[in-house]
Amino acid sequence: MSDKRAQSLSALAIVSVVFLASGVAVGWAIHPTPSLERTDDERAVLSHHSLPRGSVSVAQVDSNSSANLMATATESAEAEVLRAELVREREAVTLLRSQVEELERRVAAEDDADEPKKEERLEFAKKMLAGVLGVETGAIDPAEQIKIASRLQELDADTAGYFIEQYRAAGLAEENDDLRDAALMLALVSGGEQTADFISDLLQDTTIPVDDRQDLIHEIGQWGSWISMKNIPVTASLQGTIDWMQVSQNEWERAGAVTLMSGSATPESIETLKYVLRNDASAKVKAAAIRSLALLGDRGILDFLRAYEANLSAGSDAGASETVRRSLTNAIELMTHRLTR
Repeated sequence: MSDKRAQSLSALAIVSVVFLASGVAVGWAIHPTPSLERTDDERAVLSHHSLPRGSVSVAQVDSNSSANLMATATESAEAEVLRAELVREREAVTLLRSQVEELERRVAAEDDADEPKKEERLEFAKKMLAGVLGVETGAIDPAEQIKIASRLQELDADTAGYFIEQYRAAGLAEENDDLRDAALMLALVSGGEQTADFISDLLQDTTIPVDDRQDLIHEIGQWGSWISMKNIPVTASLQGTIDWMQVSQNEWERAGAVTLMSGSATPESIETLKYVLRNDASAKVKAAAIRSLALLGDRGILDFLRAYEANLSAGSDAGASETVRRSLTNAIELMTHRLTR
């Protein structure tokens, strides 16, 4: 059930309770508990013959009777108004109940309609995993490989769960290396919050060999890859992983942090990437920061990268490695093409 539908149901239910409560209050006003005590007039009538003759005049009795009749008429009119109000409120409650029931029927029908779609997505995910495994092992011909590659773009957050499940089920056994690699790649291509938390878990899991964790960062950080951090939101869990990797003494972990930051186009992330590019001593980390800036970038970032490249050419950083220079060239060409289309 979507959040929007759930909110609608909750709102209608709350209003129904309010109307029901109002109805109870009105009903109490119309039908109060009968009093067991007699009124003054009743006591006067009952005791009339015991009073001394002449103690109550006819005029007094007529006056009291008229006042009582007027009060009774007023009370009757008020009761009729309250009864009419109660009827209207009960009708409103009935209408609200019918609307809630109709919404519940629609939600149930949509959920039933979604079930075949879920099954179709699961079958598609299974076929894609089998196909990628076939590519890795050379079991399928080139024409079929092209078909598989063309369908990678159909993967999304709904397929991620299956690939994550298959990766975990494969364990660390060497004979399952191909399955694990294929499932990991397909989960990363699928993206979504599940994948973000999955990446965070893998990078913090010390039982996984360092080479595998480095391969994960390498997969995400390739130029022209099917994998994009734009499809992988930076969840709270992933942000925590980025934070500790960013201050690591290990250059591949710092490079991993700035690679993962390409999924967060906030001003703070962009400024952090610029700072890393200017100040980190590692060419690998600088190259990763350049790539992330290029993926996040607008014209302001393009101008920044061009200025940085000009400073390198002027000899401000004569020790800059070829890796950094090549990354700058690639990033500027990519951004120029993208921003001028």
